[in-house]
Amino acid sequence: PLGNGYLADSALNVITPGQRAVELTGSVVREGEESSFVQRYSAGLSREDVFGGEKLAGFYGTYSFTVNEAYSLGGMYRTGREKLGSVDTSYNKYSVAAEVDAGVAVITAGFFKSDMNGAPERDDYVIEMLVPLDKFTIGARYDYLKEHGKDGARSQTLMVRYNILSNVYAQLEYRGLDDSASVTGANEDELKLRAFLVAVF
Repeated sequence: PLGNGYLADSALNVITPGQRAVELTGSVVREGEESSFVQRYSAGLSREDVFGGEKLAGFYGTYSFTVNEAYSLGGMYRTGREKLGSVDTSYNKYSVAAEVDAGVAVITAGFFKSDMNGAPERDDYVIEMLVPLDKFTIGARYDYLKEHGKDGARSQTLMVRYNILSNVYAQLEYRGLDDSASVTGANEDELKLRAFLVAVF
């Protein structure tokens, strides 16, 4: 529900929803009288932005374990090659995240790491909370990106969504970025206030 992207996506390129890939996925489901367990996994070859002609230069794998569709723990690993300046370089990227759906709120916490040959290691920590109400959804996120040897970048996002109809909502979102060392590449601090009116047909 938060329109502002994660620093793990925009700065580390660990999460890539638009990634083109060839992927195999699967799941194992166990249903019991008291509880249910779901294991989900995937592995794929991804198309990377490299100078060479071999574009299928990335590999990734994911795994998650969910109990009663309310408690989840998952991880992801990516390796391959991508552009760094004017050369191709190898990378390893890792993430682990947990989520709890407590009914009154959904809380997510994650750690993301990018280790590229020829570049400093970068770590990102994120915690997010969404509170769904009858007509409103309230959300908050804190994102901290640390590049070894530099001051970290801090991003705070707050949002309020009002559900006008089942397919129409209005949303107000505030985002603040404190990045004195230009770790995110923005080269400045940022304060942003955005309003959305969305109708889905």
